Amino acid sequence: MQKRLKSFHKGLLFAFLLAIPVLSWAQTLTVQTARQTVELGDVISLVIQTDFQTSGKQLDLTVLEDQFDVLGKQQSNNLEFINGNFSSRTRWQIQMVAKHVGELVIPPLQIEGAKSQSLTITVVPAKKASKGDLGPYFLESSLSKQNVMVQEEVIYTLRLYFLGSVSGNIRPPQFGQALSEPLKVQSVYGKELNGKNYTVYEWVYALYPQKSGQLDIPGAQFSGLIQYQGRQKGVSEIADTQTLTVLPEVAQFKSQSKNPWLPASDLQLKEQWISSLDKVRVGDSLTRTLTLQVVGLKASQLPVLTTENGKGYKIYADQPVTNQTIVKSGLQSQIQVKQAIIPTQEGLLTLPEQSITWWNTTTQKIEMSSVPARSITVLPALVSQGPLNNNGQVLNPDVLKNQHAKTASASQQINAMVSRETTSIWQIISLLMTLVWVATLLLWRRKHKQMQSKISALTPQESTPADSQQVRLATEMGLCQTDEQGGLKLSPQQFYNKLRLQLADTHNIHHFDALEHSDLQTEIAHLEAHLFNQELLNPDTLSNICRLLNSWSTKPGQAQSTPDSKLSSLYGR
Repeated sequence: MQKRLKSFHKGLLFAFLLAIPVLSWAQTLTVQTARQTVELGDVISLVIQTDFQTSGKQLDLTVLEDQFDVLGKQQSNNLEFINGNFSSRTRWQIQMVAKHVGELVIPPLQIEGAKSQSLTITVVPAKKASKGDLGPYFLESSLSKQNVMVQEEVIYTLRLYFLGSVSGNIRPPQFGQALSEPLKVQSVYGKELNGKNYTVYEWVYALYPQKSGQLDIPGAQFSGLIQYQGRQKGVSEIADTQTLTVLPEVAQFKSQSKNPWLPASDLQLKEQWISSLDKVRVGDSLTRTLTLQVVGLKASQLPVLTTENGKGYKIYADQPVTNQTIVKSGLQSQIQVKQAIIPTQEGLLTLPEQSITWWNTTTQKIEMSSVPARSITVLPALVSQGPLNNNGQVLNPDVLKNQHAKTASASQQINAMVSRETTSIWQIISLLMTLVWVATLLLWRRKHKQMQSKISALTPQESTPADSQQVRLATEMGLCQTDEQGGLKLSPQQFYNKLRLQLADTHNIHHFDALEHSDLQTEIAHLEAHLFNQELLNPDTLSNICRLLNSWSTKPGQAQSTPDSKLSSLYGR
């Protein structure tokens, strides 16, 4: 037992003796730089190092921010065990730039009880380039015009010239009360100046001042690093402020124009017809596209092209389509409107002149671009009651004649194929059909007598002239026939075409405005808006037209027959 205690005490003493050098070794933190005298703008590389491993704690560098701009920070850890000797280090490398000239002091830094000494860095003014020497870098800005009209396009250009290589970022210019559109975003090219090959970064913007007066555009700022001739230098360069004089709208423009102020270098208004203008009839859909193309304005500055309904026609317009593209001089914008023009009565249809007044920024004059008035001869709507095709259009009689001829020819070919051997069979079948017909005739005569007795018992209250007229109208037109699912058999286009043809032929109504029924006119207008303006069709629109047609009373002056007279005519009484 005593031997064990003695051994334990010896081990404890040995461990204590080994720990004496460790306890006597203090942790240190050092701060140093390769150059303690630098020019303003030079990048300072600061090395901070400990002789121990930090336990995940971060070094506080906020004390540097009063006098320096910290550009970057890197941290590394190192462990070594050589010939039984163990060592460890934590190292930071800081990239920073002095904010001003003078004796700048890096105050003591500390981490985990270790504290560094203060370090003084002398910052001297940067050497100025000699006369005619542009230096390794510079930033410039320019305007395409110094005097413009309000909303007129002006081009702002910003360029960074440098030698060597550069990295950093640019603070975009602020244009105040002006719309802006980027035309170039950091394009790169080379340029020789004073015998030196500069690399140029270029930014280009189109500006549209929204208020008259003086517009000051502060210079953009570039901050970063330039590596040139083996030396790295921090850059903080500001371009010159540009001043733009903005003139107000020309006074006489408002008195000569119905549209807003439009300053542009070029403006063209055009029309394009998709439909043929020959043999136009009431109810046809004519498609026209109006296009306004402008150089020197954004698409959002263009006016909306509108055409009002006129005598003898209705106009349904799609939503305007706009786009803008970059051209050599700036922006080119375009707005297009597609219109469906529906003639509502026969005769001469005249579309008025469409014009746009604008200010030519090249000639400094008021000008006008226009689409001339156009006259179109409108024929009456087709009133033929011939068969309709799948689109609700009347089939051509020549087409029908050809179809009948083809059918007759096919029948003759089929009859020629019938064998003589089947003649006796057809004779037997004919005899049986004759007997059946005689029996049917006897039964019909019996039913006919019973029907006559029932008709004689009818009273006038069971049928009225108005009811008969309504039933005749709905049945005659055949618009409201339904399929097995309860839906109308005709498509909206077929329904519309047949309604127009039947009203013209049967009731001498050649355009829907002549209908003395406001609700019916409203529902038909909804149908036209769907067919010619691509608006959504209410599922109940066609059913509502059918319902309103059935409630449409006979026009004044039309002869109405009594139930007795109708029944007498039907049965020969």
